[in-house]
Amino acid sequence: MSKTILKTHSKPTRRHLGYKRLQGLMREYDITIAELAKNIGRASCTVSLSNNGYNFYDSMDMLNIQKLINSKAVKSGKKYTIDDIFFS
Repeated sequence: MSKTILKTHSKPTRRHLGYKRLQGLMREYDITIAELAKNIGRASCTVSLSNNGYNFYDSMDMLNIQKLINSKAVKSGKKYTIDDIFFS
């Protein structure tokens, strides 16, 4: 008799697959996870989990992230809304 070993994987739920647009903007404006975590007052591991879809950002975090990205985007003349960053 062979035994079947069940493996459980922690996967993103509710079709939340991470914030791909946010990750792209972080690359574009050279924002590190540590810098983002410091700006919103969270641990860098929590921010990393949120970016990958395992946690969610609350509305205050979203506002602080928007301010950080818009402060970096001033030179390019772009201004991002929360919808542009998180829900597009």
